[in-house]
Amino acid sequence: MSIIVCRPKSLPLDKLVAAERRAIEINPENASERRTVVRFETGSRGGPRRIAVVVGRKWPVTGVQLSVSFLDNPSIALRARILRHMNAWGEHANVVFTETHGTGEVRIARFNSPPDMAGYWSYVGTEILEAEEDEPTLNLDGFTMNVSEREFRRVVRHEAGHTLGFDHEHLRSDIVKRIDREEAFKLFEKEQGWTREEIEEQVLTPLSKRSIMGTTESDPTSIMCYQLPASIMKDHKAVPGGFDINSTDFTFAKSLYPKPQHQTTEPAPLVVTESTRVAPRIEEGGETFELIVMDEFHSRSVEGQATRSRSKFAHVFASYCGARVTSAMQLRAGKNEPPTSFGKIIDVHERIKNYTNRQRGSLPNDAEMIEFGRQLFDTLFQGDVRRLYDEARTRQKGRLDIIFTSMIPWIAEKPWEFAYDQGRKSFLATEETHFIRNVLTNVPADEISRADGPLRILVASAQPVGFGRLSIQQEVAVIERGFAPLVEAKLVEIDTLARATPSSIHGLLSTGKYHVVHFIGHGVYDEERQEGSLIFVNENGGEYPLGERSVREIFRGRGLSLVFLNSCESGRGGRADFNKGVAQSLVAGGLPALVANQYSVLDSSATSFAQHFYWSLAQGLSLGQAARESRIAVNYLLHGDPIDWAVPVLYARDPNALLCEKPAAPIRTPATSVRASARRMTLGHTVRIAMWDMDNVFPALDKAVEAMNRAQDVFGFELVDLSVPLGVWDFEEEKGTAYLWAERLARRLQRMPMELGVDILACLTRQWMRDNEWFNLYGWWPDGGKPPIIIYSVAGLDAIAPEGLETNRALANGLVSALAGFYGDVGTHNRGAKDCPMAFDDSRNIEVIVGPQKFDAACRKSLKPKLGAKFDALEVLLKTFM
Repeated sequence: MSIIVCRPKSLPLDKLVAAERRAIEINPENASERRTVVRFETGSRGGPRRIAVVVGRKWPVTGVQLSVSFLDNPSIALRARILRHMNAWGEHANVVFTETHGTGEVRIARFNSPPDMAGYWSYVGTEILEAEEDEPTLNLDGFTMNVSEREFRRVVRHEAGHTLGFDHEHLRSDIVKRIDREEAFKLFEKEQGWTREEIEEQVLTPLSKRSIMGTTESDPTSIMCYQLPASIMKDHKAVPGGFDINSTDFTFAKSLYPKPQHQTTEPAPLVVTESTRVAPRIEEGGETFELIVMDEFHSRSVEGQATRSRSKFAHVFASYCGARVTSAMQLRAGKNEPPTSFGKIIDVHERIKNYTNRQRGSLPNDAEMIEFGRQLFDTLFQGDVRRLYDEARTRQKGRLDIIFTSMIPWIAEKPWEFAYDQGRKSFLATEETHFIRNVLTNVPADEISRADGPLRILVASAQPVGFGRLSIQQEVAVIERGFAPLVEAKLVEIDTLARATPSSIHGLLSTGKYHVVHFIGHGVYDEERQEGSLIFVNENGGEYPLGERSVREIFRGRGLSLVFLNSCESGRGGRADFNKGVAQSLVAGGLPALVANQYSVLDSSATSFAQHFYWSLAQGLSLGQAARESRIAVNYLLHGDPIDWAVPVLYARDPNALLCEKPAAPIRTPATSVRASARRMTLGHTVRIAMWDMDNVFPALDKAVEAMNRAQDVFGFELVDLSVPLGVWDFEEEKGTAYLWAERLARRLQRMPMELGVDILACLTRQWMRDNEWFNLYGWWPDGGKPPIIIYSVAGLDAIAPEGLETNRALANGLVSALAGFYGDVGTHNRGAKDCPMAFDDSRNIEVIVGPQKFDAACRKSLKPKLGAKFDALEVLLKTFM
């Protein structure tokens, strides 16, 4: 024999009881196939044999739909080829194998060592569910794209047959009786390296008379039959074995797992057991998993036991596809009981709040966030709720909407978006599920009128923009700048309301012309009144807090489909009544959808999420899809291990609702950062530089950029609007100032130039800045030119106006300094002319900063040979605003 044959894996004996119970739960007919077999411990080579009683291992008659993952990261082409051959069984039977990026029920490896893991093998049928999640259930020793199609058919389809519950056909008693035992021992020991015990089990021990193929006679050409050479057969007649699924195989598979005869609009009934894993295909619209944390209760106490010494629980209710289950979530441990996970969950949550409130501390690192997410997941999904969730993920053919509601306020305010499914190695909110929140209410949601053109958005700002230094016209200019790419792409139309008062926003919303309100401002929660508020502007320009009831009256019943509250802690609910928070009150009152922030962040921190969210909605994506796509975008745009994607939370009554019809010609690339018109202006320049006004303090920056682009043809400047990442601040307690840490910002943004299609990202800010060595910097660039990020700060330079000639000159001077340092790989100097852009000025002399500058002789001598045409362009930029 010159080919490798299959040696099915057996579960360890200590797992057989659980495997038997699960097999019978999945398909009660398995109980009728109880039989006694010889079993080896998994991985044993010639170890002691034991007698075990096993049952059938077939899947439900309703069909087999199994998720598949690959443990050794083969190519996309190889994964697709393997799946295609596995799904060959589905030609006549209700069998579907689908790849998942999480942990599949079928886990495929290609191990060629150690010996006990090498070769071709698979667990049989439902036994795959008892294998450890980090171990394969099927092995294809050394399979690559170079393996012949014939071998793919012979091996992959054979092993998939085992996964479907089919035993070896050559173990029929009428075939086994024809085998010369001693010749078989010699052959399989020589060709396969098997021990006598393994040969006895794999070749010489017949099945019971009840044939695996359900026929009265053996089928020597079945895909499940070995090739047995004439040399080991008593009658010297070879058993040809199967090289592909034959008609008998197809007929038997069809009898076990028949395809449904007709489609039904009713979802298939679902019985939730401890280990239900496979169920019929369901309609796409039914893939919603409702999760509700209900009332609290105490454990039963013995007589005289104080309430506070008893365990405290909450009921968790889950529903999916007609199934409804409950489990208990332990909120507090009783006396002498181990602590719950809530202590650790609360500690991490408070740590994040302290940092985002710009008070103290640091954000958790990636490992800490994974552990935090695991604790959230394991706390929420327990018992029958976990089993129903696993069933839902098994059935999942597209998206799965997980809708979370809590009747307990302090549970509701935890960041469940971070829940991490350890088995599937994924956060719920960014992988193959949509995580959406809802509130408990008896008010039906307003109907959504889909936009048949651009989304009409009212952008209302009720906070000082640009550090309070801008006029109302300047505020409007910087607000509209953030939406310019979407407007230019004709995806949205906006009206801008700066310094919004309750009466001004009420008047505009009364027209009923808007689909969306995007509110930029502050949200607070009044502990004394137990009520959330939005901060508007009064007639004198001061703060005007408006309580949740008044906010609801202004916003509700105006034809709005969505409100985006880009304000600090706008997602916070009441401690006694969660719906007393502003966001929750609006949703409970009937608003179809709302986005809010669950942590205090700069309004600019939600820019990327908002841009991608509106772009996705305008492309005809649902609310749930748009939120997921936006979280994914925030995740990949920022380097490192960000938590930024989980700050915005989506409340929606119906996550499948669409705000826009799908356009006839979808825009494939999100129009979220660089305007097409800005890109056209830089086509003739050799270096592209994205300019980002981080704090919206320079309302006329577009005019300054146009002037610099006209003045020279080397550096092409393009305006962009991005999100300020979390984790880039240093809260220096002694100085009492929050510092933007240059290296941290540059590290988080290092992917951004590539995403924007530029050479350098230039960040302009009024925040105080530091680096690893110095405080109060106003210019920073990296050593060695990596990452391609430069930063210019005007913190403390209050004499620099929001716009004007001196402002433009200060910006040009700062850019020239950073670009010269970046491309010349040089720092600043303490000696030489003070009006040289490379001069180190720790006194921050405002007259020098806004005044005319030029390179001194030493800098000219060292930089001009290095930079060539770039140096000439830098000199032109220094003279642009003379």
